[in-house]
Amino acid sequence: MFYINVGHDHQLQADMGSGKGIILLPVHHHAERIVRDHSFDCASFLLDPQMYLASLDRSDCSKACGRLSSYPWFAVPDVPELEEGMTLATWHTQLEKNAKENWPGQSPPVERAVALCTQALSFQASLGCSYLILPSPLLTDIADDGILLAHWIDAGLRASQECGLEVPVLATIPVDESILTDTFFAPYGFLDAIVDQVTARDGIHGTYILVNQSNALHPFRMPQSVARAYIELVRRLASAGQEQILVNFADVLGAVCLGVGASGFASGESQSRRRLSLKGLIDVAMARRFPRYYSHATISEFYPETDLDKIVERGLLRQVSDPSPYSRRLLEALAAGRSASEIGSWAENVSNDHTSRRHFLFRLIQAEDELSREATSSSRLTSIRNWLEDATMRRLYIDTRLEGETLKGDAAPTEDWVRLLD
Repeated sequence: MFYINVGHDHQLQADMGSGKGIILLPVHHHAERIVRDHSFDCASFLLDPQMYLASLDRSDCSKACGRLSSYPWFAVPDVPELEEGMTLATWHTQLEKNAKENWPGQSPPVERAVALCTQALSFQASLGCSYLILPSPLLTDIADDGILLAHWIDAGLRASQECGLEVPVLATIPVDESILTDTFFAPYGFLDAIVDQVTARDGIHGTYILVNQSNALHPFRMPQSVARAYIELVRRLASAGQEQILVNFADVLGAVCLGVGASGFASGESQSRRRLSLKGLIDVAMARRFPRYYSHATISEFYPETDLDKIVERGLLRQVSDPSPYSRRLLEALAAGRSASEIGSWAENVSNDHTSRRHFLFRLIQAEDELSREATSSSRLTSIRNWLEDATMRRLYIDTRLEGETLKGDAAPTEDWVRLLD
């Protein structure tokens, strides 16, 4: 199943239809908003407790820390209450001010794990989540964090039992890029230790995998070690008998993970919801956003005018064409020899990315739906491998025809992904 990481735009879920899942991320919603607005028409509904963000620096990420502090499992002291007559905007300003002074900036002590897990799981259960995601701090130390993960999994299972919750639980595996060395992947190394910690415990119905990247890059610029971690974690968990394996923040690579055992993957319509990077949550002025046309056929994103005009001029539109309800007018105009600048929703203007974001999500939903129809895991893997190889060949052909001209957009490292699968 494909899941959408929903941000502030709740209309997004309605636009994408009901046949997919929804994941709410506390870093983008304070608790009261989720309580008020959590009703969605979707196949599956989850809330990620995001305990792995507990180490955020309050001096750099006060907005994010303010939102997170509204959730009791982050154990922030002196959190202001939402008083009668107070607007949510005023409350959030107070949350942010308090977080600047009181946000701990570190993972809670394991001695409090059961109590904090109880709060996180009870909150999810009250919303009617399809699965309960167990909280876990970010894994940043190969020497100690295998035991740390075990403590938090045990605390989550105990909390679920003591509360009498009957909703199936997913164990969170939040890995930091800094530990993705050869030692991490070595036989009987940390990766195997993680798998053992999860699969050795009764009561876990699946896993929720994510990797924090050191730099807030475009999702297609994911380091190879991060891609390898996603694929290897999924493969080994699936080999150990895990049936529910949900991958988040891997973006399009999540679809590749379906070929090695993942049951679902999640992404979003913005950079901060497509990949995870603590650096991407730093308080900065809003970045200048431009529309980008996603081509699933080449696993690339192109600027509608700067790139696509060159592609059309060389007669290459067929190589990147990916029709959707959101791209149809653009493709029709390009086929007729017109520029994207003539299509208002695709003109290369600042913040004019509403339509391009929806096109991207629609194509991922469509791709996941097509892969889910494959009768066997072997045929699914073959389809994914063919898709990656075809995308590589299409891009090589495009590069040849461009005769040295460069494109401004980004392309996924499909050759690396094929090698990882092999």
